[in-house]
Amino acid sequence: MEIKFEHLSIKNFKSIDDFELDFGKVTTIYGANEAGKTSVADAISWVLTGKNSLGESTFNIVPVGSIGVSPAVELKLSIGSKGTGYCKKPTLKRVLKAKQARDRSFTGEYQTECYINDVKYTQKDFEDWINSEICTPEVFRLIHDVRYFTENISVKGKERPWEARRRLLTGLCGLDSDYQIALSDERFKWLADKFTIYTNSSEYFSKLKSTISGLERDLDVANRDIERWENDKKSFENEPQVFLFSSHELEQQRDKLNDEFKKMVAEGSKRIAQYQKDCKAAGEKVVRLSGNVQTMKNNISITEANIDMETKNYNRYGESCPTCGRKFARGFSEKRKQEYEYKVSELKQFLKGYYEELDKLNKQYQREQERYEELLKAGHNKPDELAKISQKIAEINSQLAPVYKREQRIKTCEENIEKAKKNIEGISKQLSEKHRELDLLRDFISYKCQYVQEKVNSLFDGIEFVMFRENKTNDEIRECCDIKWHGVDYNDLSYSTKFVVSLLIVQGFQRSFSVCFPVVVDNSESIDTDYSMCGQILLLAKRSKPCPKCGYFSGRKQADGYWHCEKCGEKFTQPLEVEITPYPSLTTMV
Repeated sequence: MEIKFEHLSIKNFKSIDDFELDFGKVTTIYGANEAGKTSVADAISWVLTGKNSLGESTFNIVPVGSIGVSPAVELKLSIGSKGTGYCKKPTLKRVLKAKQARDRSFTGEYQTECYINDVKYTQKDFEDWINSEICTPEVFRLIHDVRYFTENISVKGKERPWEARRRLLTGLCGLDSDYQIALSDERFKWLADKFTIYTNSSEYFSKLKSTISGLERDLDVANRDIERWENDKKSFENEPQVFLFSSHELEQQRDKLNDEFKKMVAEGSKRIAQYQKDCKAAGEKVVRLSGNVQTMKNNISITEANIDMETKNYNRYGESCPTCGRKFARGFSEKRKQEYEYKVSELKQFLKGYYEELDKLNKQYQREQERYEELLKAGHNKPDELAKISQKIAEINSQLAPVYKREQRIKTCEENIEKAKKNIEGISKQLSEKHRELDLLRDFISYKCQYVQEKVNSLFDGIEFVMFRENKTNDEIRECCDIKWHGVDYNDLSYSTKFVVSLLIVQGFQRSFSVCFPVVVDNSESIDTDYSMCGQILLLAKRSKPCPKCGYFSGRKQADGYWHCEKCGEKFTQPLEVEITPYPSLTTMV
C-alpha cells in the first residue's frame, strides 16, 4: 500500500494562523525558530492520530492570545495499492471547535469534530477508520517520524528506551517464544518444559545462577559444619577428666556386682526364711512355757491355799467336834492329828515339787525369751556385705553419668558428621546437575541470540541490531537493543549518519508493514546526505532571515508575534517558505 500526502491546510493551529501546502516527492519547509515548522509536523500528526509529533495527546493547540478561534487541520491524501491501479483520495479533517453561547460568545470550552470527505464522524469512528485504512498511532510514528525509533520512542511503565525498541522489533518479527525455539533443535527439546515455568531464558538463567550460588553456599556451610563437629569430637575425646573406663566396662563391673548382690540376697532369703521359721517356733515355745509357768504358779497357789485351809481347820476343829463342840476321845484325837499331819506333809511334798518345776520352767522360759529376742534383733540388722556391694554399685552409677554424657556427645558429633557428609553428597550431585543444565542453557542462549538477531536484521538493510550482550564479569548474556552502522554504535555516529541510519530503520518498518508512507524529518538543516526513499519526504529546516532594514540577524520571536531587530528595532515577520523537489534524489539544502 502506498500513501501520499496531496494537500495540507492549517488554520489557527499553534503558531500558524493560515497555511496551505501542496506536497511533492521531497518537500522542504524553511523557517526561523518558532516560525511554525514543528507546528506543521504536529498538525499532520494531530489530524491522523489526535496527538502531536512527540506522541502527546495533551498540548497547546489554540494559538497563544487567541480567544474563541477553532483550530482546524485538513489533509488530502491518496491511498493506493501497487500493481492494482486502485486508489482512494480521502480528505481528513479534524477541528477543535470552540463552543459558543446563544449570543455567539465563546463559552471557554472546545469540542473535537472529525470529517472524512466533508462527512462528519464521531471521533471514535474517525480514528477507527484511520486505524483500519491507514495505520495505528504507534505504527504511524514508526513509519513517519525518522527519529522516533532511535531517539524519541515512547515507553510503557518502567520500561527503558532500549527495552521499548526491543519489544517493537521482536513483535514486528513475530519471533518465536523460547519454548518454540527450544523445540526447533533436538539438543534443546528437554529445555522446552522449563519455558512453561519461566518467562524466558534470561529469567531461567538468573534462577539457575541463583540456585547454584545457594547450593555453593550450602556446600561451604556443610564443609564448615564437618570441621566444627570433628573439632568438637576431638575435644570431647581428649577431655582432661579421669575416664579410666568406658561405659561398657563400668556396666560390666556393675552387672557383676549386681549378680553377686542378687546371689547374696537369695542366700539371705533362705536364711531369713529359716530365721522366720526359728523365730516363730521360739515365739511359740516362749508362749507355751509362759503358760506352763502360769499353770505351775496356779498349782502352787492352790496347794498353799489347801495347806493353809487344812491348818486352820485342824487348829480350830482338830480335837473338838465341829458340830457340838465336845472334845474327841484321846485315841480319836491322835488319829485326827496323824491324818492332818499326813495330808499337810503330802501337800508340802506336792508344793516342793511344784516349786522345783516352776524354777525349771522359769529358767527355760528365760533362755527361750533371750533366744527369741536375739532372733528378733538379728532380723533387723542388714548384713555388712550387702551394704558394701550396694555402695559399690552406687559409686559405679555415679561414675556412669559423666561417662554417658561424654560418649553421647561423641556419638552426636559422629552422627552430625555423617549427616553433613550425606548432605554434601546430595548438594554435590545437585550442583553437578545444575552446572550441566547451565552449560546447556548457555548453548541455547547462544543459539537463540543468533536466531533472533538474524531474524530481526533480515528486515533491515545496511544496519545491524545487536539484541544480546555478554557480561564477562559474571558470564551472563543479557538482552539489549544496540544499533550499529558498519560496526560503529549509533551514539558514536555523526548527526547526518544518524539520519541515514534512522531513515534505513523507517524503510525497514515500512517494508515490514507493507506500506509506503511519507516521512518527516525535523531539524534537517545539518544533514548533507543524498538518499532515496520510495515515498515522500517532508524536511523541516531552519533558515533565518536578516532584518529587512539593516541586514542584522535578529533574535527569537517576541510575544507580539514579530521578530524584533536587536540592532535597529525594526519589526518584521518570517513566514514559512516551501521548496518542492520533484525528483527522487534528495539534496538537503542548508
